[in-house]
Amino acid sequence: MKVPKTVTILVLAVVLFLVSGAFMTDYSPAPKPVLAADGSQVLGPEGRPMVHRDMAKYYRVNRTAFTLMGGAACLAGWWLVRVSRHLYACFQEGRNAS
Repeated sequence: MKVPKTVTILVLAVVLFLVSGAFMTDYSPAPKPVLAADGSQVLGPEGRPMVHRDMAKYYRVNRTAFTLMGGAACLAGWWLVRVSRHLYACFQEGRNAS
């Protein structure tokens, strides 16, 4: 199996990132009041009622997008390492020539 070219890795990373953006939804869970042990609503330090959001469904809905973003990040990291190695090799070659 041939090693992919550096440009191919960059293109795949960009495409995966754009596709992951298309898979993101606008879903946001509704805020729910925080209840104390006796069932009364808990108030914050400024006297306003405290609320929380159950984010488990949000992460389940957007699981595909987050997976694709992770893949894009891995490919971008791989591309960055390859470009860094290439630039370092060019620097060393110039240094050895003089």
